[in-house]
Amino acid sequence: MRTVCPSRSKPGLGSRQLNAMVLAMALAAAATACQSDKFEGTLFVKGSADLEHLRQFRVVDGTIVIERDLEVRTLELPLLERAGEIKVRDPCRLEAVKMPKLTYVDSLDLGNCPDLKSFNAPSLQSAGELYVSSEVLDEVGLARLAQVARQLTIRSNALHDLRLA
Repeated sequence: MRTVCPSRSKPGLGSRQLNAMVLAMALAAAATACQSDKFEGTLFVKGSADLEHLRQFRVVDGTIVIERDLEVRTLELPLLERAGEIKVRDPCRLEAVKMPKLTYVDSLDLGNCPDLKSFNAPSLQSAGELYVSSEVLDEVGLARLAQVARQLTIRSNALHDLRLA
């Protein structure tokens, strides 16, 4: 005599099908979060592979976190036009930050970069808040900056070139 489990005899999904469906949903969610030139969420930049991944985006709806493990001296984001928040978590080794197409950022915090000498965002027009601080900072380029909603702080003992709108 064979015993049949009623729940298994009904048409439905088996465990393999269910796992495949869950995986497909997860991949679809990841694809939505990471469209070709837009990212939604938090990006942790710890190394060159993370940086290359970040460089492909025009828009980051969320946060970019620069980690101290980042080995590069120049952070260049040639395509980035809009970002929610950009911050440096721990003291990093950055000497230059270049964001030539950035037009808007809600919050930019470059206060944990003791070696930062240059910050350039020549297309930046509007920001919620900007904080750039380094004892050796000698060049700041914000040629089109027209509005800061909350706070603008630039601190340096060596500033020689400040370009504002």
